Amino acid sequence: MKLFSNEKKLISLRHTLEQKREELRITKDQIMALEEELDRSRIDSLVSETPMAERIWHDHQRHMEAYVRDKTALEAQIDELEKRYRELIIG
Repeated sequence: MKLFSNEKKLISLRHTLEQKREELRITKDQIMALEEELDRSRIDSLVSETPMAERIWHDHQRHMEAYVRDKTALEAQIDELEKRYRELIIG
């Protein structure tokens, strides 16, 4: 009966890992797209020197920080799930 229970846990963990990896892939794509926007808005704020341009740049910076936090959290979750998966396989 324990084997069946472990198989169910492995299947569940594998499914969760797949979901987290997809979330991480999407987050990385969002970071790459936002990096371009962040660079453009930084240059705009330097060139135009307007409060609005600076506010947009700061907004982009905050979004980037949030995405980086999400990416770090997802990577930690994936590491933990992989560890638990290996432990179940080994026994």
